[in-house]
Amino acid sequence: MAWMLEVDGFILDIRTLPLAFQVEACARGKIPYMPALRQADESPP
Repeated sequence: MAWMLEVDGFILDIRTLPLAFQVEACARGKIPYMPALRQADESPP
C-alpha cells in the first residue's frame, strides 16, 4: 500500500506514473524512495 496514492480523486500506483510525479511524492514524504531511479540503478550494464 506504500505505493498507492490518490491523484485527482483516483487511487494510483505511483510506480506507474512519470518520474516527475515520483519525485514530487518523495519530496512530500509520501513514498520512501523513487522506484524509477532505483530500477535504473539495479539494471545490468
